[in-house]
Amino acid sequence: MEPLRPPVRKMPEAFNEHDFNYSKFNKCVNFIGKNVLCHVTKEMFIHKSAECEDGAMLLSVYLETVQGWSKRKIKDKVTKLHSPHLDVQIKSIDIDISFAGTIITEAFPDIYSKLSDSCKVNINVLRKLRNNVCHHYGICADELDLEIGKLGKILKEIYKDVGKTLGKDFSNNIKDVKDCLNSIREAKMCQNDLESYLEDVRNFRETLNFKMITDGRKELYQSYGSLQILNPCTWLSEAKKENTLSKYLIDKIFTPLKIEDKRSEINITDLLTITTRIKGEEKIPPALFLYGNAGCGKTSLSHFILHQWCEKKQNIVSLEDINLLIFVEVRRVKSKSLREFLREECLKDTCQDFKSDDIIPTLQDMDVLFVIDGYDEWKGGSSFELINDILCKFGDKRVIMTMRNSYLSDALLAARKYRVDNLSIEICGFDDESLKKFSEKVFRAIVPDEQKCQKEISAFQDYLDGRGSVLEDHLKLPLTTALLIYLWHEDPTIINNVTTATRLYQEIFGLCQKRLKERINYREHDKLDGVLNDLFLCLGQQAWVLLVEGNLICLTQREFSTLKSECSKKLIDVMELLSAYLCCETNLNSDSSEKIFAFLHRTQMEYLSAAYLGNALIKGNLTFENINQSVRSRSEWRRYQEVITFLGGHLAINKSLSSDYVDYIFCFLREANIGYANYQFWWNFYLETLRNVEVGCRISTGMLPRMDWQLDTVHVVPALELYLALKVNLETLKIDIPIDVNPHKIRNLQLVMSKIQNAKKKEKQKNRLTPVKVELHFWHHNEYETDQTSGIFIRSLYPWGHLTNFTGSLGEEDGLSYSYHLKTIRIRLGSVSAIACFKCSLSRIFKSVRKLRITIGIPFTCSVDEVCELSFRSFLEITLIGVKDDQVEWAQQLLSKINGR
Repeated sequence: MEPLRPPVRKMPEAFNEHDFNYSKFNKCVNFIGKNVLCHVTKEMFIHKSAECEDGAMLLSVYLETVQGWSKRKIKDKVTKLHSPHLDVQIKSIDIDISFAGTIITEAFPDIYSKLSDSCKVNINVLRKLRNNVCHHYGICADELDLEIGKLGKILKEIYKDVGKTLGKDFSNNIKDVKDCLNSIREAKMCQNDLESYLEDVRNFRETLNFKMITDGRKELYQSYGSLQILNPCTWLSEAKKENTLSKYLIDKIFTPLKIEDKRSEINITDLLTITTRIKGEEKIPPALFLYGNAGCGKTSLSHFILHQWCEKKQNIVSLEDINLLIFVEVRRVKSKSLREFLREECLKDTCQDFKSDDIIPTLQDMDVLFVIDGYDEWKGGSSFELINDILCKFGDKRVIMTMRNSYLSDALLAARKYRVDNLSIEICGFDDESLKKFSEKVFRAIVPDEQKCQKEISAFQDYLDGRGSVLEDHLKLPLTTALLIYLWHEDPTIINNVTTATRLYQEIFGLCQKRLKERINYREHDKLDGVLNDLFLCLGQQAWVLLVEGNLICLTQREFSTLKSECSKKLIDVMELLSAYLCCETNLNSDSSEKIFAFLHRTQMEYLSAAYLGNALIKGNLTFENINQSVRSRSEWRRYQEVITFLGGHLAINKSLSSDYVDYIFCFLREANIGYANYQFWWNFYLETLRNVEVGCRISTGMLPRMDWQLDTVHVVPALELYLALKVNLETLKIDIPIDVNPHKIRNLQLVMSKIQNAKKKEKQKNRLTPVKVELHFWHHNEYETDQTSGIFIRSLYPWGHLTNFTGSLGEEDGLSYSYHLKTIRIRLGSVSAIACFKCSLSRIFKSVRKLRITIGIPFTCSVDEVCELSFRSFLEITLIGVKDDQVEWAQQLLSKINGR
């Protein structure tokens, strides 16, 4: 009997089953799929509607003469990798999937517009698969069958739809494709074929796209792994153990924010698929500009997007199609160009295997997403040039860029310069529900005991519903909410003093100083508070220097040396000081282990700057002229609106806001170009200055529209608060709330209108009132049937407002009986009794009403006899909701009854 021998090796060591499955899928996509897309592309070229001489014309000539493309457009649409195809006869071109997809969508507008929507989607999916094949390494046999099946359906649908559009029969081609795919799917691992498959894998691995995607993803996953922690207050955390930090992982802390464009609120899931009107068509814009106030969660949202991409999560639609996600944290960037940034900071290891000139063209041939966080923090030099480089070279790819409100116009100018279609999306922070969820997550991160945690959560929610409502606007911002929770956890009684953002940060940093004092063993302990106050103000001075000179958020060597020198004089360890107030970080894109001290946020810098400036003014060490001279130009003041606000707050808290100081502050505010209709800013500023009388007078006489106010969802409550608090002589007031917002959901709207009503009733007892002409437009009430109508808002206008135009709904309440100045009414009535009540009101006010538009929402089961006649003889328009074909006769009778004619 012969001895047993080891089985013959069927595959070389460098080739395994994963390689085999991968090579099969790669062949299906980049051979079969490529041939199909190239075939239909050439058929489009030789079609009579293309007018390209049966494919004998050069591609560049066709694009210029037939399609009318300029050389600039050709350069924008055709990447460097594909530019050699421009000088080849169309019928001889051998193009890849990516370029074929570009040609179909861009070079044949007439043919492409006739394709079905599903065909357009399939072409785009196939184009993406060329690179996404790299994501499928390690695919198992069952998954391979599923993916090849999907690909077969895509290719069949493309052939069928293009054939229908061109009038050509591709039946034989469909059969050939099906046979080829089945042949590849059923192929077995045979020794004779191994070399062929191995060569396929080897060749594809050598392509620049494969190297960039596979190596780049590994490098980026490792780099972004350190951005998993969302603890905004690391300097307040007592424990720095790993098990404590794990509670701040993005998955456990991040809470979806309220984000919206000009049309409606946006679900974060749809962030990459939201559309807008571009040149008359509804399209997905390449660039999204996410803007919002400091601390509203822009950086957290950026990190969440990174996390979702790294973890291959499905919470953001289309994110899984992104080959590489390039994160640009503007405040840390040192490179002056995109190529330098990729080679030296972002993809150092990956780019070592690339020629310098190949990096950008390779990325341009892929699905890339750039997430640029902190556009407002560019330093005027390197990072500004880098951002422009991205917009210039990747304007047709996906870009998400975050910034503060005041920098949106700069971003829009840059996009216009490089012809990048974009959509601006506002990050509004938290609504009531998300604020509650976020608060619970933060409490669970800092209070380990579940029973105690629940108790604190409950008490904190009670506070928010009661005394804490004064901080409502501040608590829309995740950063401020987290800071307030830390302060609450330390000592809930402190919160009683917190009614402004200035006071909030004063208490927060007071807590930091308290912690610092506990750690320091100082020989003259009774003088320690004064020493730490001086050092705190010195830190504020450095924050102001950084804001003015470069918009930096990290300490440079100069500021560090200054602080170290001051600490040495006072016998305090500089590391103790900095660790109490700042974050200590290492640069993700640097091999150096050098520590970087960064301010928690720009808002922190603005508060510290204002604390330093306010203290220096009070002590006489600075004058307002000195402060004005320190700013590089008058137009720069628009970048320091929050510094001015905090400065007013500091001076007010210290009872130093004199009339002269108010004059100077308003000079700065005028230079900051706040805008007359920015009611929200002026109300917040008035509150920060503790309702200073002089400030209120300046706002009412010089900073608000004099006679006519037009208010939207954002400004309606702060504007009405200003009207109540200040002496404002209004003539007309228009409140226009869009269809997607229920007025009853606008926090404090009903409350502030009720407060105005009560105040004006008291005023009427003493003096004669001159009522304001008011327009109320509640489009949500007019469009949808809701439990609550517009009646309570109408009634709250007495005695201070005369309603002239109204859009909304009424129920069984008598809401319009005393609106004798009404000219136009657009009203929804949802019941027979509501129609009867409206008839009573109309009988009193009909003389002034010129136009009446009624939406009737009563059910078909109602008898026409139960409905009353309105007998209105001027312009009348009636809309019936939900009438079906078999209800037409009932509808005619109802219209005749209501109309009376």
